[in-house]
Amino acid sequence: MSGRVVDADGKPIAGATVRLLVFNFAIFVEKATTTTEADDSFRFIAYPSHNIQISADKPGAGRSDRISIRLYFASEDRELTLRLETPWVPG
Repeated sequence: MSGRVVDADGKPIAGATVRLLVFNFAIFVEKATTTTEADDSFRFIAYPSHNIQISADKPGAGRSDRISIRLYFASEDRELTLRLETPWVPG
């Protein structure tokens, strides 16, 4: 799973936190986080589920919607663009 994080205008966001959640019987549980590079890119190497969600946020820049993804194979390659739009609220 790889992709980029951009702001509402499509400009790159470095230093955003990207969260990977996997479905665990009844709820989604956070399994991994990463931080976007200077070029706005992120990558998760392995994720043990076919039913995942991904989101991103950065204080002062906003947060993305949580995107649900159904995969055919665990750790299937996908490329996404996460757009930070909603004002970020801590907690």
